[in-house]
Amino acid sequence: MDPTFDFETEARNEHKTIQRDDKYPHEIFTQQVYDGIVISKSVVDGIDGVKGRYSVSQQQRLLKNGIYRFMRLPEYYDTMGESGAFTYAAEEEPVYTIGELQTKGGTH
Repeated sequence: MDPTFDFETEARNEHKTIQRDDKYPHEIFTQQVYDGIVISKSVVDGIDGVKGRYSVSQQQRLLKNGIYRFMRLPEYYDTMGESGAFTYAAEEEPVYTIGELQTKGGTH
């Protein structure tokens, strides 16, 4: 959510950086509004020809800091990764193998 968005003029702050300046719902609401976050590998990695992908710097920050710090998410929320199959549903074969989707543990 963009906390600087002006609803009267429908103007955005042109100097805003989405990841740094936008707020997640868990940063705005005082009560927990969902159980956790699902993150799609296809969005993080990016699939050729598909909109909605992380920049290289976002990918690096996510891998370096982990999902909790990257999303500024309290640790009592659950997290889950998934392939993002809807992103590549038109492909003949899945983009990822099972091995590429498995994790080595639940650390954050």
